[in-house]
Amino acid sequence: MLTSVKKAEQYLLENETTKNYLGIEGIPAFASCTQELLFGKESPIVTNRRARTAQTPGGTGGLRRGGRLYRQPDQRQAHLDQQPKLAEPQERL
Repeated sequence: MLTSVKKAEQYLLENETTKNYLGIEGIPAFASCTQELLFGKESPIVTNRRARTAQTPGGTGGLRRGGRLYRQPDQRQAHLDQQPKLAEPQERL
């Protein structure tokens, strides 16, 4: 194998950033947009900063984390909406 190829591979291995995982706080702008989409931009839940957003792995990873949060004994209150609300088509844009 060419020395230049080995050096390039080593560089990519040391500087790779695409496989990094985000922490549970996720991307702040994504969390903010998600809260506004779910509750409405002017909702007291959003404006009073009562909503919390966790970014989790897809599928059961998110369900597991949500379930653990819900059953934490030190939590005063948790809200799980049985019927999620979807935005009207014109509001999605």
